[in-house]
Amino acid sequence: MDNNENVPGSSLPKAKCPHHWLIDPPQGPTSMGICKLCGATREFDNQYSKSSEAVTGNGQGQKENELVNARRRQ
Repeated sequence: MDNNENVPGSSLPKAKCPHHWLIDPPQGPTSMGICKLCGATREFDNQYSKSSEAVTGNGQGQKENELVNARRRQ
């Protein structure tokens, strides 16, 4: 990917793309993904590991979202 190019249909440089990943179904330990915005590719793990918790904030994000949604329903 040429970082000097822009995301198609945008003035945003590809290097700053927020990525919207389309990930292949799991068929082994990893799946390939492609960004629907800029076309970048990446390999994704299909397995949960302790290192995944660091990326998601130790699962707190999901709990916080559940609390926010529960409050909205009240």
